[in-house]
Amino acid sequence: AREPALAPLFEMQLRLCTHRYSKVRALAQDGYKAALSRHPWVAARQLPSIIGPLSDAAAQPHEAKGAAYLLSSARVSATVAREPALLCALLAALANSRDHGLHKLSRLIRAAFSAVLRHVPAPATFAPPRAQGNRA
Repeated sequence: AREPALAPLFEMQLRLCTHRYSKVRALAQDGYKAALSRHPWVAARQLPSIIGPLSDAAAQPHEAKGAAYLLSSARVSATVAREPALLCALLAALANSRDHGLHKLSRLIRAAFSAVLRHVPAPATFAPPRAQGNRA
């Protein structure tokens, strides 16, 4: 059941996922992933705010790192891949992402892209067109 009273708690936890201190981010991200599995309804409403820092010019590097790490997790990327609006927002943010000159952030952005692609359904079969040869 959807619990509107939980929404402020999820929002607070999501803000902590992009906290300046990595230990705070890690604990908040673990908790948010667990909460998302029990309350998937929060994803459509709250994940756009975590996708934003990837391409936001005003975002601090720690905010982008926290967002990229959370979005690269299997549980969150699977949730994003199931929601077309979230998937489009994430792909656009990844295409316009900023790595702030940090190698680790660049690696996390690539990991988020790879993680979401693993969950995007693809056609079951694909047969390339046959080459037409000249028959005389």
